[in-house]
Amino acid sequence: MKYTYRCASRFPVLIMINNELIIIRPNQVIESTKEITYDILKLVKDTSKKTRIPKKDKEEVKNGNNSRS
Repeated sequence: MKYTYRCASRFPVLIMINNELIIIRPNQVIESTKEITYDILKLVKDTSKKTRIPKKDKEEVKNGNNSRS
């Protein structure tokens, strides 16, 4: 499961994630395989749960005029 986070800090911050020390800049987006519980990181979305919404086909009018008005 992948998680996407955005840094909410106003200044660069050093954070230990996945046994690595990294510098995160303001508004930087990072991905992690583990859930992170830092106050300065806000969860953007869970990227592993993607659902596909099927597109609707356009309806054709029998007289050939496909405009809605």
